[in-house]
Amino acid sequence: MKKIFLATAVLGLALAATSCHQHYDPSTTIEPPTVEVAPSTVAGVVVDILGNPVADAVVKYDNEKTVSTDSKGEYIISGITNGLHTLTIQKDGFDILTKTLNVQDAAGASINMVINAMLQQTEKYEVAVAADATTVKDVTTSAIPDNKEGKIDIALEVPAKAFETRAGNTASDVKVSITPVYAASALTRAGAEDMVLGSTISCNADVKIVNPIDVTFKVDESIKEVAEIMQLTDGQWTKADYSNTAEGVVVHASEFTTYGIFVPMHVSIKKSAAQNLLIQQDAAWNNVYGELPIYISNVDYTYEAGNALTASATNNLEGLLVERLAREYGLVLTPMSGTFAVNQTFPVGTGFELLATQETGTITLEVGTRTRAVRTVTAKTYGTVTLKPKTFSRDHNGGGSIQ
Repeated sequence: MKKIFLATAVLGLALAATSCHQHYDPSTTIEPPTVEVAPSTVAGVVVDILGNPVADAVVKYDNEKTVSTDSKGEYIISGITNGLHTLTIQKDGFDILTKTLNVQDAAGASINMVINAMLQQTEKYEVAVAADATTVKDVTTSAIPDNKEGKIDIALEVPAKAFETRAGNTASDVKVSITPVYAASALTRAGAEDMVLGSTISCNADVKIVNPIDVTFKVDESIKEVAEIMQLTDGQWTKADYSNTAEGVVVHASEFTTYGIFVPMHVSIKKSAAQNLLIQQDAAWNNVYGELPIYISNVDYTYEAGNALTASATNNLEGLLVERLAREYGLVLTPMSGTFAVNQTFPVGTGFELLATQETGTITLEVGTRTRAVRTVTAKTYGTVTLKPKTFSRDHNGGGSIQ
């Protein structure tokens, strides 16, 4: 089990009014001081597709609290509350990523949720369309390092005389753009299916498509076996006109909109039986048999953010699932630090302990048919940190703890 180590708190000696030692008097009942539970937080690391930190990304919690990532891509938002909340992460030049938080507090403890993200750069490719000839534009999607199966070639093919103006005339000087869609959090339709890759088709002119544009996702059989192609119309996902060919999945686009590859995906997180413990406590915090009062200001601790992800895909579907894991749960494993404020003086006969754990688990993305699983990708992840202060005395084990 991986250990998360607790740094030594700042300890000060609160000297008595006289130079005499304050020996413990067994006839006296001593109440330990109350240590307040710190406000719960959400924190994490934001990186790009290469695993580099993304500085100055804007992180919003329910549009109520807003912070920016630092030079290491780290952020922290304090004062989160129980219930379902929305976390939005964005930066100019990158796709917006939206996550749902389910905050559940623990009695007498501070909950520190760990939410990481990988932002994908927005990639828009434009091509001038020939009026009387077929126009082709080829693009390749981006993928994390060493995940070649996650890179998908997309071919845009615009036939001759594909457009008309709204007045019914042949359009000229038309440019068509194709933008790969990776972070589909805000686009995913309700239900058991999720989009693993998409593409937005747009135009610089107010024209209508009269001869369909072919958008070919050059994917292998692993995707064609389970995929359904949808298009976004008036904010709703509806079935698109498409066909499976030897080259891949061909969308016959009759509208300028977003087209996506949807697969029946099941996401599960299995928590490990053992949790990472913050196991190093300072012996000086136990003042039960001490001679002078001690003052504890802050306790510094470290924990893990992200997941242990390795790209080992053998086909396009597994490759896109690896990309999904990286976007939703983080690409790299990063140690982060935090501080728990104590700010109390502990008389002789009392002491302090911080009970601290971090959830670990395995995330599994599974895609399959109604009768069998087709592809499964897993990664180890590190989650919520729970910090529970405990005070004690010779007379009261845990007395004076959190209100």
